[in-house]
Amino acid sequence: MPAELLIKACDAVHQNEVKDLRGCYKKGYVVVIRPAGHKWGKEELNKEKFYIVRVKDAEPEDLVHLLDFHKIIVGSRYHATSDKLGVLVTSTDKDTAQSECLKKCRLIVQELSHFGITVNEADYSIRVEEETEVHTVARRRYKIDVSGIEDSLKKGIIEVSAKDLKIIDQRQ
Repeated sequence: MPAELLIKACDAVHQNEVKDLRGCYKKGYVVVIRPAGHKWGKEELNKEKFYIVRVKDAEPEDLVHLLDFHKIIVGSRYHATSDKLGVLVTSTDKDTAQSECLKKCRLIVQELSHFGITVNEADYSIRVEEETEVHTVARRRYKIDVSGIEDSLKKGIIEVSAKDLKIIDQRQ
C-alpha cells in the first residue's frame, strides 16, 4: 500500500538556537508516515501547517528513515552496579566506575555491620556495563524540498513517485 507523508509546511521556532535545532519541526520535515487513505484530522489538513504527499510506489516502512533524528555518538559511560547492596556508579572511565562502586559498597557494608549483617566482598557482585552516549543534534536528519511542488501542495494531497522526492540530507 502506498505511503502518505505528513510534512511540516512552516517552521516551528524556539529562541534558543540549539533547542530550536534539536526540538522544533521545520518546513519540509516529515512528521509522520501513514498508509495511503489514512483519515487525517482537521489539524493535519490545515495547509498553513502541514502538507500531505502520497508516495505511490513506496510502503510506509520504506520511508521510515525520513523520521530519523540526527544523532552523534559522543562517547561512552560505564555503569558499575551492585544489585545486592543497591549501589550504582556512573563514570566516563571504566576503572573509576568500578573502584567508586567498590568504595560505596564498603561504606554500606560497614554500616550494615552495626545491624549485625555481614556481607563479604565476594558477595558485592559488582558488574560494569558500557553504554554508548548519544546526543541528538537535530529533530530530523532529512527534510523534503517542497519548493517546486508547494503550490500544488496548498491545493491538497499530491501523488509522487519515490524517486521524485527531493530529499535533503541536512548534514551536508
